[in-house]
Amino acid sequence: MSAARWTGASATSRGTSHQRSGMPCQDAASVACSGLPVVAALADGLGSAARSEAGAHIAVATAVQLLASRFTALAMLPPQGIAEALVAEVTARIDEAARDAGEERRHFASTLMFVATDGVTLVAGSLGDGVVSRQGTDGRSRVLFRPKRGEHANETFPVTSIGAAAHMQVTVEPLGGALGFALFSDGAAEALYQRKRDEIAPAVDTLLGWLELATPTEVSAALANSLGGVVSEKTTDDCSIALLRRVELASVSPDKRELRAVMLAANPRSSVHLRNRLLALEFWERAASGVPEGMSPSTYRRHAAWLAKHFVREPGRS
Repeated sequence: MSAARWTGASATSRGTSHQRSGMPCQDAASVACSGLPVVAALADGLGSAARSEAGAHIAVATAVQLLASRFTALAMLPPQGIAEALVAEVTARIDEAARDAGEERRHFASTLMFVATDGVTLVAGSLGDGVVSRQGTDGRSRVLFRPKRGEHANETFPVTSIGAAAHMQVTVEPLGGALGFALFSDGAAEALYQRKRDEIAPAVDTLLGWLELATPTEVSAALANSLGGVVSEKTTDDCSIALLRRVELASVSPDKRELRAVMLAANPRSSVHLRNRLLALEFWERAASGVPEGMSPSTYRRHAAWLAKHFVREPGRS
């Protein structure tokens, strides 16, 4: 049988214009991948709003919490109902922060994008000028939501604006064969979205592929480095990105299903990590001397220590 899990990473980077002026990064991004559903959210605070960095963080935290805790109920609503529920919850949290700070709601203005799935259904949306992409079974990412601007080129629709829910693009549909999703702000879009051709840059698929090779923490650090380097060469704006990816793990025989469940609960870092643990299990069960072929002594010792903590050898094996 085949095993897979969803994983994700996110990062933000302060733009050079904000570095020069001493302003904070006004973007926020986050992913929740500890269990199903998995959620990614991203918000870009409006530069004209005095507390937009706080607004962006509130929008992201609220969207992640709401989608993670009420996914099934939300997925049963029509798209407009989902938009209204999210905008209402986010603005309620922003209003609380505004009252505490003695500010007006509009000072917390930001955009909002999100993707959530339980492995069967996709719920995704976008409000503002960011981009959301979906990676298909061919390994290529295509536009799911493109930027939506106002009457003028530099206008967008923040979550705090009147009628924000009506401007939010939302989809509820079967997940199908989607392998991954990427959300990025308009700053990061300068390098990752080819506007004239309405295409996602191949670099996005490369970034999603990192989640098959490294831990979420490592990928988040690598994303931050990329945003602060390569991407920032294309723009002076803040940059942010959030990724979700379905990662295939090792093939597991039917008699190892229960062991697989325990191992997956321990959140293996990659397909190689799980595969090594299964190889170590076969070797450890036999109480054989040495180490499995192709595995270093230090790697086997780490896996053997984990196995000894979680399993008991069958009777008759020392």
